[in-house]
Amino acid sequence: RRAALQPADRPRSERGARQNKSKRQAADEALLAGLDMDAYSDEEDLDLSERLAGSAADLGGMYYASSRDDPYLDKAPGGAGGSRDADADSDSDAEDLRESDLCIVATKQDEDVSSLVMYVYEDVSEDVARADGGNLIPHRDLVLPAYPLCLAWMDIDPLQRADEAYGNFVATGTFEPEIEIFNLDALGQVEPDRTLGGRLSKKQRAKKKAAGSLGKGVKKGSHSDAVMALSWNQHFRNVLASGSADQTVKLWDVVEGKCQSTLKHHSDKVQSVCWNPSEGAVLATGCFAGEACVLDVRADDAAKAALRWRLSSDCEAIAWDPLDSTRFAASSDDGRVSVFDARKGGGSKPLYKLPRSKKPQCCLAFNPAAKGLLAAGSTDKLVRLWDFADLPADGGKVEQPLALKDVRCGGVFSVGWSRDAPYLLAAGGSKGEATVWDLRCEEEDVKRRIPR
Repeated sequence: RRAALQPADRPRSERGARQNKSKRQAADEALLAGLDMDAYSDEEDLDLSERLAGSAADLGGMYYASSRDDPYLDKAPGGAGGSRDADADSDSDAEDLRESDLCIVATKQDEDVSSLVMYVYEDVSEDVARADGGNLIPHRDLVLPAYPLCLAWMDIDPLQRADEAYGNFVATGTFEPEIEIFNLDALGQVEPDRTLGGRLSKKQRAKKKAAGSLGKGVKKGSHSDAVMALSWNQHFRNVLASGSADQTVKLWDVVEGKCQSTLKHHSDKVQSVCWNPSEGAVLATGCFAGEACVLDVRADDAAKAALRWRLSSDCEAIAWDPLDSTRFAASSDDGRVSVFDARKGGGSKPLYKLPRSKKPQCCLAFNPAAKGLLAAGSTDKLVRLWDFADLPADGGKVEQPLALKDVRCGGVFSVGWSRDAPYLLAAGGSKGEATVWDLRCEEEDVKRRIPR
């Protein structure tokens, strides 16, 4: 092996290399001669497909002049070669909402982008739900002008474009003093159908400043600070209530696009507003001063006549029981949830005081089909279900929740039951995600409380 490295072997290997090089040169020259590159520029221009693969006759029928003649392409209903139309129809069908769809609307903040997101939840059978759960599919999203704080779904078209003017619309509140109403049925639409209130334009500000009447620089009837709470009235469908950091509650006519009334019964930021589900003129509100109020907006001086209850801390959320419209729940940022009977009058003791959690109870929702079943979401990442059905109507002690669950959305900011499928509870939280809790997958003592 060492001898192979000696200098005496080098001349022999160099001669072999020169011989191999000559053979390769000869082969290359023969290949170029076969291609006849000198006559390449003299060829007539050919179709690209013929240059690459010859003429149709040369291919022996391996491709078709029209895709409609190709038996290997999918045929859509209505004729050969119609798959493109079928795909378009399929995409259109996927975009259209059906009456059976379960929809969830949420707002989210992703770094510097504020958005409104609509999801469609595909409900499944109980067996499938237990194994895999349903599917939550993003349907569309819209960019919002500022950090979102609240929303309210409505079925009324503020522009009244049809005789009945029903549809899917949502009002949104942000750190801006305006309320924007979007049409969720118009997929191509990115601008709101209606804007309630808001700041003056530069031209309007300059004009009012010159006249010495600039004020807070907002439109007539507008909030002057962030919109923190919204509630749509199911009985008077054109009415929307809003609560603001400017310490006021406003009642809007969304069709007219105007503020009809301003209520000034709170002394701090208004965090929650909620219309009574049975009495369309009764409104519950809560503020950061640790106070919950119930008022009849038909009264001559509704703010002065408001019934008031003191809470243990800043009010976080208020909710009416749709199956017992005299009861409402109020939560606070010290983790306390109390249930009151409005018939007992302002300042009355709560019917039920729930065990306090270590972190704020941010959101409340009564089940629309199971009387006395309350969901409460907290920044401790848990949703708790409280059951008052077996407690005395005049009050009682609640020891522990019927069920509790980490719904995997971070600190829970919002919860809501499905009216069409009351065993489903949607939740949204600090992770910027929406999740669905299917109560059919829980223990029997939970399942028996939910109509299916």
